[in-house]
Amino acid sequence: MRATLQPATALCSPFEARLWVARERHGGDGLDLASGSDPDLILLKLYAGGPQDAWDIDQLLDVDPSVVTDVEATLGSLPEECTLLWRRIRAQRDPSS
Repeated sequence: MRATLQPATALCSPFEARLWVARERHGGDGLDLASGSDPDLILLKLYAGGPQDAWDIDQLLDVDPSVVTDVEATLGSLPEECTLLWRRIRAQRDPSS
């Protein structure tokens, strides 16, 4: 019998619960992996808010700058500190913005 994990909604934010539901499932050779999209990964990193997370976001933006639109469309569901970190990262990448 295989257990199905569900988010403990009392222990996570609505944002985190949405990511849990939206995750992509991958499997093969007995593995069952879940992953999020690049914008979701950036949003999680913004939520975590550490210096390594900011560096990771900068690197992800180097690889795929098109994620900016998706991140900004969802940014309002995160705490204000996340928006401030996002603005700081974007300003460091493009001082004219």
